[in-house]
Amino acid sequence: MDVNTGFKKFSEDYPEIMADQALFGYADSMTDGIAAENPEWLPSEVMLEAGKRVREWVQSMKAPEPSAQPTNNDRLERKKQLRPLPRMRQGTQESEPVEQPQTPSQMMEEIRQARGQIA
Repeated sequence: MDVNTGFKKFSEDYPEIMADQALFGYADSMTDGIAAENPEWLPSEVMLEAGKRVREWVQSMKAPEPSAQPTNNDRLERKKQLRPLPRMRQGTQESEPVEQPQTPSQMMEEIRQARGQIA
């Protein structure tokens, strides 16, 4: 009779283990070892202890949840202390005048003047 009430209590307390075939099998396989460790326990107590151990094992296998509070608060503080960069100047800048290349007629005029010839 204690087995039936223990199973019912196990189903109520550990529904996630009942829903997973592998976890239920793991809990079931633990009952023999728990009963050997504690021969004075009733079957219902053995079942609940198996459920407790399986739940603890599952919790230990999960990755830790990230904390809601950001761990790098100094980064935010440094960001508040930043000075803004100066704005870039808008508009056009004056460029140096580009010297136009000489045309052939200008070259000939320059040579004539160098020789003292009049055009």
